[in-house]
Amino acid sequence: MKITALKYGQSTFAEHNFFADKKDSFVPRPISFLFYLIETDDRRILIDVGCNDMYGWDMKHLISPALLLRKYGLSPLDITDVIISHPHYDHIACAKYFKKARFFMHKDTLFEGASYLPEGVETVTFEDELEPFENIRLIHIGGHCQGSSVILVTRDEEKLLFKTPIKTKLLSKNTARTSIKRSSSTHPKFCRIKTAL
Repeated sequence: MKITALKYGQSTFAEHNFFADKKDSFVPRPISFLFYLIETDDRRILIDVGCNDMYGWDMKHLISPALLLRKYGLSPLDITDVIISHPHYDHIACAKYFKKARFFMHKDTLFEGASYLPEGVETVTFEDELEPFENIRLIHIGGHCQGSSVILVTRDEEKLLFKTPIKTKLLSKNTARTSIKRSSSTHPKFCRIKTAL
């Protein structure tokens, strides 16, 4: 399994949007706009699809995700599957290019993001968890928005967590702690991860 992060733009965002203990700080922090490509023997899977523009943002180096894929040597029609983490514009707006892909998302993400999907595309939804492929698990956590989900990928002995934006509590200069809580009271699980800043 090969995983590639594809950066289609960058900007800045106020510090209070990233760190719970910095709620009054408007210090600008760099933010990269990414989507991810997972390649297996028979699948080309995207985690999120990005957007072509971000009106109101001071964007740098913005490139259409479809064009970025072409520079990587793939067409949007080569993508077999798309996992949408949540229905915000910068994660789902370019879905229209992936007309041959099968889409996976939380049921609330489909409700909010259906207008971005290509007409007639196959869509698989879930409520709590879904394992659409071996070693790839989608887990609904809510929080950032109602349909927010994380994607847990196991590669060899390594576990990678692709998460939606969640405010973090700064532990030190080099690490952050994130508490992830499911929004449903019937699933009061917590998961702690360490994330490099």
